[in-house]
Amino acid sequence: MLGKRIKTLRQGHRRALGLSEQDNTETKSPSAMPPAAERYFAKHPELKTIPPHIVRKAWFTMSHLLLPPGALIGDMGCEEGHMTYVMAILNPQINFIGVDMDEKKIETAKEKWKLPNLRFRNANIAYSAAFDREYFDAIINSFILHEISSGSRYSDRQIVKTLEQQFSLLKQEGWMFIRDFALRRPPTEYVLLEMPDPVSEDETEEESKERRKDIARLNEAELLVWYSEHAKPAEDAGVTGFFLEELPARYPQTRLFRLPYKWAYEFIVRKDDRATLQNELHKEYTFFTEQEFNRHLRLLGTRVMYHAPHWDDSLVNKCFEGKFRLFDDEGRPLGPPPTSY
Repeated sequence: MLGKRIKTLRQGHRRALGLSEQDNTETKSPSAMPPAAERYFAKHPELKTIPPHIVRKAWFTMSHLLLPPGALIGDMGCEEGHMTYVMAILNPQINFIGVDMDEKKIETAKEKWKLPNLRFRNANIAYSAAFDREYFDAIINSFILHEISSGSRYSDRQIVKTLEQQFSLLKQEGWMFIRDFALRRPPTEYVLLEMPDPVSEDETEEESKERRKDIARLNEAELLVWYSEHAKPAEDAGVTGFFLEELPARYPQTRLFRLPYKWAYEFIVRKDDRATLQNELHKEYTFFTEQEFNRHLRLLGTRVMYHAPHWDDSLVNKCFEGKFRLFDDEGRPLGPPPTSY
């Protein structure tokens, strides 16, 4: 009876936190492909080998660019061209050029993806010398501007210069699509982040100490502490870490932290890919707020037709729901942050 009461109590705490009652490590068997997906791949058999998230990303991007047949789109920072290839398949009446400064990646793309409406070019997307002025009908910057910011010592000026150069490549009335991370203006500079801290009754103190040496074995609360000690938020390579204060827990097997909203967001959007997190500690994903984005774009003489935060349902369900709760500094719930902007 006591065991049953403890289990019920723990589940009650988890429900109060909005956390899943299932153990975080539980895996579900993959379900069969939905009929709609089967019909989709029957129509586009070339896409069966492409990861679904890239297909979704390509479709989402092109849904914002309604262009006439024959239009030319430059996909900036295309890497090995997966998304550029998918966009070209889904839009055979549109011409695409994938652009990247990594020569090896462009050579791989040229070898791998061949379509009559698809080309690739090795060029630095921050400069316009590789193309004539007014060359493109549209330009896509999909999750690439934060790379430029991080690679230029977090320089806002370099981002603005890049956009100015790219706008010179657009035809009159041309379009630019930007998708990246951005900060929504929070009600307070600091936020509270509450996460589960599951305890294994079988783990000894020595085993726990040994486990925490491996980033892959940390739970997410432990990972936040690790990230707060290793992130590189400043231009000085010798400076690492950011402010993180641990507050008394409100519920058993949870931990509560206070930290700047920027770094809570940086952690949340990258925590589920630990290899990338470790390799990209020197990068800052968020370089502008929504308001800064709009101000800089208007100063460049553009007309912002549409802007909005975006919540990717698959990421929210997989990586946000039941994994944390976010509050402002007064303890008011904030809900999950956008996955992109």
